[in-house]
Amino acid sequence: MARFSIIIPCFNAARWIEATIGSCLGQTCRDLEVIVVDDGSTDGSGQVAEAMAARDGRVRVLRQGNRGLGAARNSGIKAASGEYLNFLDADDLLEPEKLERQGTVLDRNPDLEMVLCDGWRIDADGSVVENGLLERRRFGGLPSLFELLFSGGQFPPLVPLIRRRLVDAVGGFEVDRRAAGWADTGFWLRAALSGARYAIVCERLCRYRVHQSAMSADLGAMEEAAQLIYARLMAEHPTECARSLRATQRRLAECEAAAAALRMAVGASEASRSALADELAALRALRDADAERREAEVLKRMLAFLGAQSGAQARRKVYIWGAGSGGRRVLDLLRRSGAEADGFIDSDPRKTGLIVDGVVVLGSDVFCGESAVRPFVLVASQYCDEIVIRIKRLGMIDGRDFLAVDFRVVAALEAG
Repeated sequence: MARFSIIIPCFNAARWIEATIGSCLGQTCRDLEVIVVDDGSTDGSGQVAEAMAARDGRVRVLRQGNRGLGAARNSGIKAASGEYLNFLDADDLLEPEKLERQGTVLDRNPDLEMVLCDGWRIDADGSVVENGLLERRRFGGLPSLFELLFSGGQFPPLVPLIRRRLVDAVGGFEVDRRAAGWADTGFWLRAALSGARYAIVCERLCRYRVHQSAMSADLGAMEEAAQLIYARLMAEHPTECARSLRATQRRLAECEAAAAALRMAVGASEASRSALADELAALRALRDADAERREAEVLKRMLAFLGAQSGAQARRKVYIWGAGSGGRRVLDLLRRSGAEADGFIDSDPRKTGLIVDGVVVLGSDVFCGESAVRPFVLVASQYCDEIVIRIKRLGMIDGRDFLAVDFRVVAALEAG
């Protein structure tokens, strides 16, 4: 029995199937099986897969008449022995550490059913055309997973690593060929209805191929598939769908109001923050006998400012860089001021997805995809100098966008 099962439905993908299987066999964890379901290919895809199976016993090839994507995935599920499953289309790729990174999070958090990650979109030749598969800004907030997916938070099927028990709860993929383009989204929506809990590894760990012959390129068929999935879902779960639709309408209204408020609030709040930052910089330049006490007072006011902003609709997110003991001390001071951190940031990928003192640990690429309003970062790490250099390269400005915390000042505030 393997720990990981990678299920690859394959129909006429001879151009890519070898590289796809190769990306599975190249994983940093070896305890895996690759199940290729040849769904009636006529271009030699099955023979390519069987040649690779002959060279590596972890690859198995199942052959069946052409029954469609959902049926092929279901055949792979029945044949799989792994505790953790990853669905992979025959033209997509996994990064070498994908299973290890996501599997570690599942190992450490037995209450989770799936772990998501980010990735790249690539073209037919493998060139990156877009950085990012997951709209991470939408995940991890107040909406339930079902509300989030119902309102358009889809992701390609290779993104999650899931537990076998989730498949058992959902019951497999839609086999109606008309729904093939959205069969995976239908699966995740039903998973959400089952109460599935998830975490996110904020790393790009897979490559999703987009090309003219891909199913997703047929926009008409994709739209028909989406309508079919939604129609069935609303017929089977009318209350949940109606509740999600109303929640989506409310969030849209809130977004429209927040956008207007943000334009007004950011200017005023930045002026206040900049004044505190200038005062703090002046005190650090003096470094006289009383500077540390006064610096502690300014830091206290900065934290109080963040606390005062915490309830506002229009506010910047606050992150603490460093999920170790220093970061937890800063979190405690932040909470004393009435504020809350939106996340820890840590450069150690092994910590990504963990929950520390009730706050999720994010990867150091958290700034990817941020919009015009940057987060505010409290740097609380032993590697402060290197982190400051790194975030300055992103165009972030000391005092305005981040603050490197002096732990002598933290100690003074803790004592006070």
